[in-house]
Amino acid sequence: MLVHKAGWSDGNALPASVASSATVGLAKELYDASRIGGRASGKDLVANAVGIGLAVGLIAL
Repeated sequence: MLVHKAGWSDGNALPASVASSATVGLAKELYDASRIGGRASGKDLVANAVGIGLAVGLIAL
């Protein structure tokens, strides 16, 4: 989306996309941990990292 609609280069868009995705995932886990009786899930963080890595791999093809 950043490449096509915002005119960013691939080299700039990919790190920004990875950073924003990781930030949203981490923020969600911090929110979960802040709720009464809530806790952050390490498995969710691993799943986020795997998903981001797969997306980067597909984009790099």
